[in-house]
Amino acid sequence: MASHAVEIEDTSICVFLLMHSVSYRIFNHQRWDRPDLEYLQHLLQLRAGLLYKNSFVRFCLVGSFGVLVDMLTLYVLSDPSTLHWGLTRSKIIGAELALISNFLMHDAWTFAARIGANRGIRAKLQRFLKFNALCGLGLILNIGILNILFNRVGLNRYAANAIAIVLVTVWNYTLNLKLGWRTVSVDIEPRRRLRRLS
Repeated sequence: MASHAVEIEDTSICVFLLMHSVSYRIFNHQRWDRPDLEYLQHLLQLRAGLLYKNSFVRFCLVGSFGVLVDMLTLYVLSDPSTLHWGLTRSKIIGAELALISNFLMHDAWTFAARIGANRGIRAKLQRFLKFNALCGLGLILNIGILNILFNRVGLNRYAANAIAIVLVTVWNYTLNLKLGWRTVSVDIEPRRRLRRLS
């Protein structure tokens, strides 16, 4: 909890300094000297670094790769110029391939700090099944939105898919953060007291 507060504080300070530096130069009609530009570049790098550490940003970066996998699979399987399979079947296959690649990257990077000592194959398989189940709920929402936008509204299949993915992203992130990679702290002190009593 404390590290999260520090991250927010650092981000706020960085944004404040960046905005102050830019607005001061603009409103005072001052030239940008080389040290000023280097300072501005340094602030931007700090801000980018803080964003890069944010789990939601990481989730979205990994998800971007998953979107590419999903869209490419959707194109190959459902487009009339390729295999021309049904939209829903193609979406399910594309989403599952994206889920597998996303899980591997989330487990290794996005939520790696939340794994703790649970790094074995069995724990990884449990996390994968939980991730698949949680994102499966998101997939049901995604398919519903995709079909409504494509079949009822008349949007292009790729635009409809992109909108559905964006709408379901927050859902998937929240569920996975709270349930998929949650850390479980076990208080072993009460167990020791119980052993002493018996």
